[in-house]
Amino acid sequence: ENGETISKTAIKNRIKELVDQENKAKPLSDNELMKKLEEEGIFIKRRTTAKYREAIHLLPTHLRKRSSK
Repeated sequence: ENGETISKTAIKNRIKELVDQENKAKPLSDNELMKKLEEEGIFIKRRTTAKYREAIHLLPTHLRKRSSK
C-alpha cells in the first residue's frame, strides 16, 4: 500500500498463515489466496501466488483437501 514494497519472504509467510487458517474441508485455491492478499494490499498474479506456495512446499488445493481426510 502507498507504494510500499513487501518482500517475497513476507508474502510467502502470509500465504502460509492463510493456508494454516483455512477450512481444511474446503482449502483456498491459488486464486482465492491471491484475492485475500489483494484485500490486504498485496497485489501479485495468481501464477506468482502458485509459485510462492510451491516454494514453501505447500500442496495445491486438491491435494491439501485430500491429505486432510
